[in-house]
Amino acid sequence: MKTRPPLWHLGRPCPSCAPGEALALVACPACGHVAALCEDCGAGWSHAATTTPEAVTDPEGTSCPNCGEATLADFPPATANQLAAAGLAPGEYE
Repeated sequence: MKTRPPLWHLGRPCPSCAPGEALALVACPACGHVAALCEDCGAGWSHAATTTPEAVTDPEGTSCPNCGEATLADFPPATANQLAAAGLAPGEYE
């Protein structure tokens, strides 16, 4: 049986399409940098801590701000360890 890792979300709706879906937390496959993606409208934020309407970006055209090795669209779901390393507390995501 193949299992999938949990998909963590920020505990607030997408500021781009609110009241859309919560923002999925994803991490760079090369360096582990944590970003956010809206599963509803497809908007992205290169820093999970800065999910304001002004910081929205195109996930297909935005490289990892930490290492530049992958685009946000290619980031897999973040792990709980990556979220903790990024400074997110358990109450900030679900």
